[in-house]
Amino acid sequence: MAQERKCLSVLVTAYRPDVNRQNLLSESIGENPMFMSFQEYFLGSLDRADTERMVSEIGAWKDIHWSAEALEAVYELCGGHPLVTRFFASDACEQGERKQVDRVDVERTANAIRGGFYKHRMARYYKESVWDLLQADERAALEIVARGGLRGSQDGLDEALTHLEQFGVIRQQDGEMRIGATLFRSWLERSEPVWPKR
Repeated sequence: MAQERKCLSVLVTAYRPDVNRQNLLSESIGENPMFMSFQEYFLGSLDRADTERMVSEIGAWKDIHWSAEALEAVYELCGGHPLVTRFFASDACEQGERKQVDRVDVERTANAIRGGFYKHRMARYYKESVWDLLQADERAALEIVARGGLRGSQDGLDEALTHLEQFGVIRQQDGEMRIGATLFRSWLERSEPVWPKR
């Protein structure tokens, strides 16, 4: 097809860019024929405007109105992660029963989630789809960020920090790396999955 039409488009999706960056896939498979052939695009979290638009527009389908303050709080709590934001928004509007959602409703929902993290679907998501997929160096970098922020580079963890930022787990704010979502930070503080107490 590439020879006949002079073009070939391949869309590959993966959690990590290894399919593009590793020349040897495995001993049994051998060399990667697509090594460094793809143009990489990272789909991290949504920005504030897109997050607020998503929540407002999905809510509008069920005649749910979100105040500007509520939308702002949802972004801060969920960090723009599309699935986590939808989980949270569903809880805040009581699965569509609440037609007006304000900041107080959002804060009440956040407190209820924090109080019952051990049984909430967001905690399972953070554990299984974020924490469990991080590599050791990424967990170490995340711990440094979570325990007080990070300014500048960190010896040996620059690549890990880049990955965390591309995943949408952390973001730069006022020249400092911070956890991208307040609820994820709360989950880390309550869970501290493998971090030693200091």
